[in-house]
Amino acid sequence: DGEPLRIIVSSRNSITTGIESWISEILKKMIPASKFSVDSTRKFKTNFLAKRDKFDPDFYKVVSFDVVSMFPSINLNTLIPKILDKIYSNPTRYFSPEKLDDDSICTHPPRKAFEPIFRDVLTYFTAFTTPDGFYRQKQGCAMGSKTSPLLANIMMGFLETEFIESEINKNNILLYNRY
Repeated sequence: DGEPLRIIVSSRNSITTGIESWISEILKKMIPASKFSVDSTRKFKTNFLAKRDKFDPDFYKVVSFDVVSMFPSINLNTLIPKILDKIYSNPTRYFSPEKLDDDSICTHPPRKAFEPIFRDVLTYFTAFTTPDGFYRQKQGCAMGSKTSPLLANIMMGFLETEFIESEINKNNILLYNRY
C-alpha cells in the first residue's frame, strides 16, 4: 500500500560479531547516565503522577513523540567523537584491563588505536546480504547491529543533557521521560 519496507538483518555471526560484542559492553556503561530513560510504563506513570500537583494546563501541554527511522537518522560523524571524548575522559571506567603475552597489563587501548577501529565497525563494516543482493548501510546505524540500540540511547542521552535539562531548569518543561 505504498508503505516503505526496510529489511532488518541481524549482524549475528557476521565478520564484526566479536568486536560488536566488545564495543557493546563498552557502550552499555554509558546507558545508566541517562536520568530521563524509564524502562516501563509503570515507572512513567509514577513519575507523571508525582508532578500532577505542579501541572498547570494553561501553561503546560502533554505531548508524546515517536522518532521515525531512528537508526538511519543518527549522525555518526557527530556522535562518535562525543562517545570517544566520554570514554577517554575516564577510560578505566569503560575498558577492562587486559593481560598481554609478556605478562604486562594494558589498562586501555590508546585513543589513536581505538578510534579508527570503533569508527570503522560502526560506519564501514555494516554490510549484509539478502536474497536480492549485497548491501551496506549508507548512513546512520546499521539495522540488526548489537550496537545500534545502544548508540540510539546514547545519542538521546546527549541530546537530553544538551537541550532538555536546560528547559527543565527554566521550568519550560515540567516532566520529560523517554521510554
